[in-house]
Amino acid sequence: MSIGGVTVFALPPDLALYIDTAVLRRPWVIVGGGSRSLKLRLAGGDLLRIPGAEEVDGLSV
Repeated sequence: MSIGGVTVFALPPDLALYIDTAVLRRPWVIVGGGSRSLKLRLAGGDLLRIPGAEEVDGLSV
C-alpha cells in the first residue's frame, strides 16, 4: 500500500464509500487492513457490509 493510502475500515460514518459493481462480483478482493503489512482477503460482496458502502454500477468506466 502506498504511503497515504486509506483502508476501507474505520472510516468516519458520514463518509460515503462507493464500490463498483464489478468489484462486488469478484470471488475475492485484497484490501488494506490498517497498516502497510496487513492485508485482508474478502469476498467481493462482503464489502457492502462496511458502514457507508454503496454499490455504483459503472463507477470505474
